[in-house]
This record gives sequence, C-alpha cells and structure tokens, in this order.
Amino acid sequence: MVKLKCFMIILSSLWVGSAVSAINLDAFSWYFGPNGMVIDTASASVILPGPFCWDGSKCGIAIGVQVRPVSGSSNNYWFIQSQGTPASFTSDTAVSVINSLAGKTVSGTSGLNTPGSTVKACLYSYNKTSSSEGYSIIPSGVCGGGYIPPIPVPTNCDLSMDNSMMDFGDISSAAFLNAGAGGKPSGTEVQQRTLNVSCSSPQASLAYLRMTTDNVSGNMLVSSNKDVGFLMSAGENDPTVSPLTPNSSTSSYPLTLDSAGKATVTIKAVPVSVTGKKPVAGTFTSHALLDISWD
Repeated sequence: MVKLKCFMIILSSLWVGSAVSAINLDAFSWYFGPNGMVIDTASASVILPGPFCWDGSKCGIAIGVQVRPVSGSSNNYWFIQSQGTPASFTSDTAVSVINSLAGKTVSGTSGLNTPGSTVKACLYSYNKTSSSEGYSIIPSGVCGGGYIPPIPVPTNCDLSMDNSMMDFGDISSAAFLNAGAGGKPSGTEVQQRTLNVSCSSPQASLAYLRMTTDNVSGNMLVSSNKDVGFLMSAGENDPTVSPLTPNSSTSSYPLTLDSAGKATVTIKAVPVSVTGKKPVAGTFTSHALLDISWD
C-alpha cells in the first residue's frame, strides 16, 4: 500500500486558484474512524486532459475539512494528499490520486472530531505560487455544492476483562440472615475488576454502560440460591450505595471514549441477602452481561 505524506496548513485567508483542465468528482464519502477521518469512497474522471494548475511551483490534491464548534466561528483545515510541479501534475494525475484515496485514514485528523462539533469535508485542488497558496473546491461533481458531512457508521465495541470471575470464598448462612434483606454479610469485601472498552469509532464519544442478567430482584442479581444475590456498580460508585440496576434501560454508567475509541472502567461487586432469610448451605453463582450503547 502506498502511503502519502500529508501536510496540514491552517490559513486565516486563502487565495483561491483555478484549474486549467477539468475533472469530475464522481464520488466522495467519509467517516470518522478510531484514528481520524477515513475516506469511504473517492473516484473521479477526466473531462479535459492537460495540466491541472495554471502556474506556480506546486500543484496537487488536498482534503479540506470544516469544523464548526458548538459556539464560535468555523475553522478550515487542509490536508495535502499529493503534489508536484504544474508541468507534471496533470488532470490524469489528479484523478489517479483521488481514485487511490478510498479506505485511507487521513493523517492529522484524529483530534478534529470533538463532542458537539459539526464536521464536513471535501476534495480540493491545491496551488502554490511564489507569493501565495490556495485551495479551490472541485466544482464538477459531488463536492460542487460544498462540504459533505460524514456518513453514519455503526460502531462496534469490544469489552474485555483480564479475569471476569469473582470468588468470594466461604460465607456463613448466619451472616446472610443477620445482614437482612438487601444487606451485605459481615466480613465480606467488595471485589473489583477493570473493564477495557475498545470501540471501532469514537464518533459518539459518550457511551453508556448497562447490565443485564437472568434473574433480578430490585437492584440485585439473584443467584442460583434464591436467598442470595449480588450488587454491582461501575466507576467509583459503591455497589451498596449506587448500584447498577440490572435489566433497566434507565440505569447506566456514562463512559467517555478517548480519540482512539477506548476507555477503562472499574466494575465492583459484593454478595448480599435477597430475602433476609437464612440460605441453604452450598455453592451459589450468578452472572451479568455488560453492554455499551448510545442514547
């Protein structure tokens, strides 16, 4: 795979150049991946063969990105994909560069997808002279109407733990009886594990962690022994104070993904009495399924 070196140039004012020859931008779409802007489709065709730029020292193809924050004015960023001399960079060269972009991640764009911002992009011609440099949107084709928003991309997340089993050892039946319904048996300690989250795209940077299980009583996961259960929590929350409620769409823990779509969160659990009765002696188990969603 050929890797193209990209340069980012931020300018407060731009000279707008024009092309001698004409190309048509047949297709262009993009989305944000874990490492920045990803070109989904890009194709072009030659209308008039010949030089691509009028004059100057450099001629090429660039990606223009417009970022409009929640408040304030929008900012434009430029990422040159390929350039050469005006004599060597022809319409055929421009088309070849554009047709090679599909599937590529644009270097330097990982920090542009900030929460609340509106981001759009398109392909531009690039021209540098002895006194200025500028970018012109390719007027013929899909970018003729201006910047294009990203296409929606389903986000898949992998959740992993080094050890998802929690063994609380031997607990006396009397301790559950004395704890009362919903209470933690004396002598038991909260156990915790680190949950690693890795999502294919950080486009929705705020995600929500929820929990499901087979048998529930209030906030408790009911174990294979109906008198014994567990309380679980996420983050800094104490499971006996602020537990996650299983099978509840309104009970969740917010996760902020980083620019690579990753996050870590502490998961805590502790055994509790479900009924306040003395349970039958024996092994008891329960399980919980953690999932990520966006609201």
